[in-house]
Amino acid sequence: MYENINLKSLFVYVSILLLIFNVNYAQDINDSTYEITKKIKAPGLNIKGIAWDGINLWISEDSTKMIYKINPGAGEVKDSIQYPGSEPRGMVFKDSILYCLDSYSKKIFGISPITGLIVDSISIVFDNTTFANNPELMGLTWDGNNFWCSFLSGFSSEIIRVNPVNGMLSEHFYADSEELTFDGTYLWDIDSQDEISKGWINKRSLPSGDRLESFITDKYSPSGIVYVDAQTFWLSYEKCDSLFEISIIVTEIEEEINDIGYELLQNYPNPFNPVTNIFYSVPEKSQVTIKVYDILGREVVELVNGHREPGTYSISFNGSRLSSGMYVVSMQAGEFSYRRNFSRSRKILLMK
Repeated sequence: MYENINLKSLFVYVSILLLIFNVNYAQDINDSTYEITKKIKAPGLNIKGIAWDGINLWISEDSTKMIYKINPGAGEVKDSIQYPGSEPRGMVFKDSILYCLDSYSKKIFGISPITGLIVDSISIVFDNTTFANNPELMGLTWDGNNFWCSFLSGFSSEIIRVNPVNGMLSEHFYADSEELTFDGTYLWDIDSQDEISKGWINKRSLPSGDRLESFITDKYSPSGIVYVDAQTFWLSYEKCDSLFEISIIVTEIEEEINDIGYELLQNYPNPFNPVTNIFYSVPEKSQVTIKVYDILGREVVELVNGHREPGTYSISFNGSRLSSGMYVVSMQAGEFSYRRNFSRSRKILLMK
């Protein structure tokens, strides 16, 4: 009896650690594969950002702080400009202006691709009550109305929406991401992983950040990604002297009918103080358990424990007696057999 309890506690604790560090031990999403359709030489080994102007590729080389314009057909360098900021990271074109995320100054610089001069500057307004001091900015993209950038702040990695006029932040979600790109409908991001490990590339819906598809590269983790058209992307790799054009092939996974419709959605609002709503759904009569844990894996409260008929439900969670910080909502549902069990966790942030 005690052995089972210890094993269960260990499973919960490990699951929460995996979630906090964005390691997915189970994914009920559509997998994608890809094929490399072209390879060209990159003008350096420390490639960070990569952008597409509709005709040419633009890449930033970290050690020289140079930005290169590259013909993707022949692979030759057509032009170059000196980056006027301190540390170029993510890049994206908007209205014929090359916007670069400057990690040191916490600004988005709009740069003329002809002169290399700064023609626009947006200071990102970080609220220190929400985000730790000195966040490290990583990736940048544009969805047609707003910028989205990824950043690392302490142990928290997030993707945030940035107002292009005043730099204020609005929507954000947790994702261990470096570079970003937008395909006109969905956000694509590169997981932040160790250089010698393989890196996941994920397709996400906005503004929720729910992951819809993913694939893993067979080389080092990419340092940059940019959408070109249809299912075509370009990838850059740090410490690799090549750029790769890839074509993504979506492979639908045949799901068991009993798993279709099981879902634990992100709570709203998030962050919250002190009340938030948690939404979940089941496709058939199921045993459902939903619990809240702290980041050490200790159970805080059990919200649901019982049978539910098919449908979508919401449950209110009140954190008035808890300290500010990150918590984890965990849902278990389905029949009591390995193949039919559903398990999902979500991070929630209480801010007082």
